[in-house]
Amino acid sequence: MNLNTKKYLVASLAIILVLMLNIFYWHTLFLGLIFGLAFLVLNSYSLGSFIFQKDHLAIKLSLGLLFLLSVISSLGAIIYYFYKLDRFIIIILLIIITIANYFIIHKLQPSTFVEGSFSSSPLAKGARGMFTTIRLNKFIAWATKNWLMIILIIIYLLLIAYSFFLLFTRQTTEAIRSPWEILPIKFFISYFLATLVLISVIIKNKKTWLSFMLATLHGLLSFSVALIVYKVGYGFDPFIHQATEKLIYATGAVTPKTLYYLGQYSLVIFLTYLLNIDLALVDKILAPILAAIFIPLTIYYTFSRAFDWEKKNYLALIIGFLTLPFSSFIATTPQGLANLFSIIIILFGLLYLNKKISFYPLLILGFADFIIHPLAGVPIIIFLFFLWLYSYSGKETNPIIKFKKILITISAILACFILPIIFIIFSRLSSNLGISFNANLLAISQIISLFSPGQIQKKFHFVYDLIYSYKNYLNLFLLFAAFAGIFIAKIKKQAAIFWSYILVFLITLINYITLKLFISFSGLIEYEQGDYSERILELSFYFLIPLFLYAFYWLIKKIREDNSHLQFIWLCLISTIIAFSLYLSYPRVDIYDPGHNFSTSASDIKAVQYINKDSGNQDYIGLANQSVSVAAIREFGFKKYFQINYQGQTKEIFYYPIPTGDPLYQFYLDMVYKKPTKETMLLAMNLAGVNQAYFVINRYWQDSAKIIEEAMSTADSWQSIDNGKLFVFKYIK
Repeated sequence: MNLNTKKYLVASLAIILVLMLNIFYWHTLFLGLIFGLAFLVLNSYSLGSFIFQKDHLAIKLSLGLLFLLSVISSLGAIIYYFYKLDRFIIIILLIIITIANYFIIHKLQPSTFVEGSFSSSPLAKGARGMFTTIRLNKFIAWATKNWLMIILIIIYLLLIAYSFFLLFTRQTTEAIRSPWEILPIKFFISYFLATLVLISVIIKNKKTWLSFMLATLHGLLSFSVALIVYKVGYGFDPFIHQATEKLIYATGAVTPKTLYYLGQYSLVIFLTYLLNIDLALVDKILAPILAAIFIPLTIYYTFSRAFDWEKKNYLALIIGFLTLPFSSFIATTPQGLANLFSIIIILFGLLYLNKKISFYPLLILGFADFIIHPLAGVPIIIFLFFLWLYSYSGKETNPIIKFKKILITISAILACFILPIIFIIFSRLSSNLGISFNANLLAISQIISLFSPGQIQKKFHFVYDLIYSYKNYLNLFLLFAAFAGIFIAKIKKQAAIFWSYILVFLITLINYITLKLFISFSGLIEYEQGDYSERILELSFYFLIPLFLYAFYWLIKKIREDNSHLQFIWLCLISTIIAFSLYLSYPRVDIYDPGHNFSTSASDIKAVQYINKDSGNQDYIGLANQSVSVAAIREFGFKKYFQINYQGQTKEIFYYPIPTGDPLYQFYLDMVYKKPTKETMLLAMNLAGVNQAYFVINRYWQDSAKIIEEAMSTADSWQSIDNGKLFVFKYIK
């Protein structure tokens, strides 16, 4: 046992002992944060030292954390599926990770598990310089020589601080359709100016570590708008997943167990136990924080290692990524978290094809991606398979080359239909999915419009016309950028590494077309039936991101070399597109998009609390919109299900109308779009087998005044919530 393994073992045992006592007895936030973070740092570095042996400390630590979280997610999901997740299992996971890292450190050369080439990296120079070795006089000398750069950085930090200030001072618990309803135009002006200054800093600053920190901060601001503004919570799905995680945290398991979402659930629960902080907070911040950290880091690391370019241009690629709308990363959902892992894996593929990393780290990330959400995981598994085929390094004789081409062709044809086949198989295993094979020729026009938007209807508002023109032509823009990237790569004799990306893009796109044309999701309400296919479409374009960033690098290089006024025009154009992307990444209410979906509000929570108290602990059903229904899940979890006979089948329904494909939601639609009658409520009560029911209408609902007036004449009693923001009507059998 060398000195490193002894130190690691002693430190790990001490940390685990404190964590175990804190998890079982003390429940102290301070100890959880200090020793939980110490556990993550220690084991991230040891795992990073194994995977990235030739890299410096900053990479070993940061990317080691990425792989550690992947391992935790995968191990936790496997254990949960076959058993459960409770505090005993969390301790066992801590011990398993410690033992595994002990053997990793034991096998490493002593020089590997130390700082090594830390000082050779610009990022590491900055990190170490900030905290250890940069002397004050040296910094003053640099600042004196680069006073203009210091002024730009100060301006950028002031603009970012002001942008965050606007977000925090506009937090709300009201029902809103978009954060842009309450954020002033000053926020976009500040964001645009901050982006413009940041690009200028990146282009002119020679201190890579400083530019990297600022770019990461910019990503954090971009991904955190919904996280900060919506105090109750953003979206619909996050509440469902948080309720599931809370139930697992309280009881150890939720039945029936499924093969999907478990990667997120296990990671959230592990971090909650480890750090001893609120589970809902862990869930809320997980995807935005991880995206802000790992997307900039992965882009910089993969391109700086894969290509022998000028290092000063790599950081501009982070800005390039922000020109693409990033809705997946603004809230934590299994799909969003899996999409984040997908992008990271796609970028890491560049390193594998350039023989800078082995295949095993990609498998670790790929399995975590699949276990978080198979809809993202399946295309990534296909990608990894073709990545391996294209990089085959055996003796390339003519028979092997011929066999390899045949294998790629057959595999590609089969992969083009893998997702529809999987959906059909799952529909046979679970009737709740409501999937059927049904030709939809009307979807052909929608598919064609993806790549030929045609004449865009102008609303004669210059800014919105520009924003939505960018949105409508985004697919064509990405395709054009990808073609430009492959054209430049051919000139640079680097095109070979991109063929697997193009192939998997086409495969995933064909899967999307097949789903759109032939698979019907009848278990969902009509306006939600296209969600799955649209997610596949989004995933397909992820495989073009490396080509897009490749082309963007050469664009930035040309801009840097141009010292004329055109350089400023280019920077303004890129900053404007990033501001457009920010706007499009969040829900909108404007002349193009009416924004029908309201957020869950404090009033919704008061309404479901009132109903629960008024029911007198008797069974009831609540007919309400999704925002109110999800407020009930937020407050009371999955409190009650009723077994019913519906259309000749026995099924379970939730006591609020979730999901929208369940029959209770149709009763709610009848109440708001036809007439709120007691007969409709009696039919709903008979279906569920209850003697009381509540009908909830929000004041913001269309024709709410008329609906409220009619319901007052048919209900047995009613109650106004928050001075008329909601009305609750009670019906008794």
